Amino acid sequence: MPQDAAGYVALAILGLAALTILFLMLFFFTKRDKPVVRKSSYVFLELMLLGTLLIAAAVIIDLFKTTSATCIISAWLFIIGGFLLFG
Repeated sequence: MPQDAAGYVALAILGLAALTILFLMLFFFTKRDKPVVRKSSYVFLELMLLGTLLIAAAVIIDLFKTTSATCIISAWLFIIGGFLLFG
């Protein structure tokens, strides 16, 4: 668990951001046949949202006690998320 109050605030904000990203992914999935979503490159939009979600997950993992495994997982999530988000 986070060590102080700021960690809990960051965890709450990142949790809300992750839920918002999941909602957006579901929303765009259900609206993928609409002309506006189709013209905005639906697949790339979903990949960018997935990358953002992976980066948020990496930061959430960093809020907890650091071990060798969490450090490796966090680094991989951040790298893969950055690749998906920024190309």
